Amino acid sequence: MLKQSLTLLGVVLTALVLNVLAMRMVPGLYGLGTLPSPAAAVSTASSAAAAVDPEPLPVTALGRLEPATGVIDLGGLAGDRLEKLLVTEGSWVQAGSELARLASYALRERELVLAETQLAEARRRLDVEQRYAAALEREAELAEEQNALLDKDLAAQQQQLEFLQRSVERAIREHESMTQLGDSVSAYELSQHELAVHKLQSELAAARELFDKLRASRELADKLAAAKRATAEIGKARLAATLQLDSLEQAVEAARLRLQQSVVKAPTDGRVLRILVHEGETLTTRPIFRFGDDRRMQVVAEVYEDDVHRIQPGASATATARAIPGQTLRGSVIHVGRMVARNEAVSLDPTARADLRVVETRIELDEASSAVAARFINLQVEVQIKPRPARRAQAAPSEP
Repeated sequence: MLKQSLTLLGVVLTALVLNVLAMRMVPGLYGLGTLPSPAAAVSTASSAAAAVDPEPLPVTALGRLEPATGVIDLGGLAGDRLEKLLVTEGSWVQAGSELARLASYALRERELVLAETQLAEARRRLDVEQRYAAALEREAELAEEQNALLDKDLAAQQQQLEFLQRSVERAIREHESMTQLGDSVSAYELSQHELAVHKLQSELAAARELFDKLRASRELADKLAAAKRATAEIGKARLAATLQLDSLEQAVEAARLRLQQSVVKAPTDGRVLRILVHEGETLTTRPIFRFGDDRRMQVVAEVYEDDVHRIQPGASATATARAIPGQTLRGSVIHVGRMVARNEAVSLDPTARADLRVVETRIELDEASSAVAARFINLQVEVQIKPRPARRAQAAPSEP
């Protein structure tokens, strides 16, 4: 506003001086040699100023330099002790690289080995028991095959029993017929025939007894095969209940997680910016490392709340600082925040206000500027952001 006022005043004074010179050098130029009215001069100057489209003033703010992904604090569990540092400040590391080990690492490693050993022993026992259960199942299968053979023996014995039954019945009928013939059949023939009947009856009784034994053996074999198969199934179920493989696997996983807590690893590719704890110190809530990826740098500018409406994503911006004299960092706005908060950056000017309401705005630096800014993380900088183009002023109509 001050610049525009000075420009307007200069235009007015220039117009007045030119009018005076013209009147003196060329009499009668304005008719009767009189000066134009002040109102007409001001109107002419205002029209000239309105025709000029002045460059809008940049939005100025304070900010700080930080990696695009931010500065990450890395630490361990409070109460543990830092055993060994594996990197130095400024080291560039890959994601997953070990940065430090804590004193609890040795104990946690032993716990993991113990849990893995118990799990391996349980699995070996399970393998043996499973082979034993498979052997029982095989015995049950063999018993069932043997039962199939017994079924054939029973069928054959059944046929033999039926044949003897018919033979006995036929012999008895023949003996009764011979007895009815009376004296025509000798006593010797009757006695021989009667002896044959008794013999067939004895064979029938023996065959029936053998059939009963075979049937009992068949039923017993069925029961034994079923018992062996049930034993195998119960053995498998008992193994799952007694060996507790699920619990042992969970114990291994828990031991592995505890071991990981004893090692500080890089979450991403990045640089160790600062080491805050030394070897042998007990850990507290204070981080061990400050870590970040400094390949892409940003400026976090704190824009005064009244100026936020003047900027938008894509606007070009510059940043300077006394720590990097003669160099200007360049970039563009990528994000304008939505929350108004109290400022964190404070000007070194003692007359400047210390309590401001600002909106955080992020500026992505170009590759060359990022390379410079990477050496000055958290450096406070002075930022200038090119605002939105101002609307062209409309000239006010002059009075006739």
